[in-house]
Amino acid sequence: MDTIGDMLTIIRNGYLSKKKTVVVPFSRMKKELARIFQKEGYLDQVQENEKKTRNSKVKILTLTLRYNDGSPVLSGVKRV
Repeated sequence: MDTIGDMLTIIRNGYLSKKKTVVVPFSRMKKELARIFQKEGYLDQVQENEKKTRNSKVKILTLTLRYNDGSPVLSGVKRV
C-alpha cells in the first residue's frame, strides 16, 4: 500500500474539486511532507487533529489548500 501516493492523490483531487481543505490519515512521514509543502508555498496550513470514531479516536491531518486568484498553486503532483 502506497500511503504517500494516496496522500498526493487526495491533495490533487482536492485541488481539482476546488476544495478549501482535505483530510488525510496521520503518519509522521505525511506530516513532515505536508510541512515541506507548506514551507514551499503549496499549502496554506497543516493541522494535526483527532477524529472520533465509534470506539476510539484516530489522528488525521487537515491540509488547507492554497489558491492564487482562484487557480491551484499546485498543478501537477506525482511520486517518483
